[in-house]
Amino acid sequence: MALAPLPDLPDRACLRVDSQPIVCLSDGRVAAEELLVRIVEGDGASIQPLAFIPAAERCGLMPMIDRYAIERAAELASSGRTVHVNLSAKTIAQPGLFDEIIGALQRHRARPEQITFEITETAVAADLTEASHLATRLAARGFRIALDDFGSGWGAFRYLKAMPISAIKIDREFIRDLASNERTLALVRGIVGLARLVGHETIAEGVEDEPTFILLRSLGVDYAQGFYVGRPQPAG
Repeated sequence: MALAPLPDLPDRACLRVDSQPIVCLSDGRVAAEELLVRIVEGDGASIQPLAFIPAAERCGLMPMIDRYAIERAAELASSGRTVHVNLSAKTIAQPGLFDEIIGALQRHRARPEQITFEITETAVAADLTEASHLATRLAARGFRIALDDFGSGWGAFRYLKAMPISAIKIDREFIRDLASNERTLALVRGIVGLARLVGHETIAEGVEDEPTFILLRSLGVDYAQGFYVGRPQPAG
């Protein structure tokens, strides 16, 4: 499922969804997949998100990109795959988004519990009221909500109070030096303890090596995601 050529990009560029596994730390099974949008050029070379997301945000293209990812998420979920899909601040603010999500679910006959919507702290900060309203409606229909990049902003506790969160994704800044920094270790231990108190699962982002993977398991983190666990691959 490709889109028309995108503005300010080479001709014949289209969108593709890759998936990256999210692994359960207790037993090693792949519990879910995060869907990651890539731009693919005519020669097959892919453009990574850091290279095009800022431009897409400036041009107002993020709602279109997110809708493409939502459609693919519903399609993959209909085959029994458990997927995570990201929502940007601009997309959350779009009128009619909830109805479009339900429409995609119905078109593909997918079950809502197979889909987790990841909302970053920055997206929530842009409009907490709108984000909370959308998340509440989605959770009531059976979708799961994850707070992405947890710890990267200033309003983490406020968002946990206002949003129907089921999982928090620990920002990779807390994972990068986990094995060598006692302060970071203490912070992650505190995040895990907080998550348990309020009944949330934890997902560590940016897991790059075995020592970090083993340490996260000892801390009681529920899931891991990163190059050590698995690199993104085309979702199809």
